[in-house]
Amino acid sequence: MSGDCDPEVAKNAQRVLGEISREEERFVKTLDRGEAILADLMDKAAAASPQNPQVSGADAFMLYDTFGFPVEITQEVAADKG
Repeated sequence: MSGDCDPEVAKNAQRVLGEISREEERFVKTLDRGEAILADLMDKAAAASPQNPQVSGADAFMLYDTFGFPVEITQEVAADKG
């Protein structure tokens, strides 16, 4: 940790590490929830247009704005799925 630069960090190392751990857990939950919603959106898009399924920009934004799911991951998953 950056205790050399900021002694407060060193004094609160356990608290800082605990907060980092909690943030990682929240992010994993965000990814899990977003992936499930994205999978549902992609299934619906494939059913609506089997030849050219697309997730709309509005849906990608909703995933980000409402659920905190990164747009970059939406793009990656959609590209991988075709």
